Amino acid sequence: MMYKSDKLERMLTGDRDHIIIDGELDEMEMKDNRLDLRELSHALRKQGIFSLDEIDQAFLEKDGTVTVQKKEEFETATKGDLMCTKETPDAK
Repeated sequence: MMYKSDKLERMLTGDRDHIIIDGELDEMEMKDNRLDLRELSHALRKQGIFSLDEIDQAFLEKDGTVTVQKKEEFETATKGDLMCTKETPDAK
């Protein structure tokens, strides 16, 4: 549902909460949302994250899901990152 005012929409529907900021767990935000470390760890494992050290930012969304932005060094490498080129055998 769309509201004319962003402020009104946040009041009525809620907003996502920043639970990890710059790799640091925000314990007060976790407590305010009644989310314990066991539940957070479970949500992270479902996304293939096994250590808080891998996370730059994490949010608890309105629907209860956890959205994560990994630290750059833990992001999955792409072919472009590896600068892979297809090598062709020398023709003789």
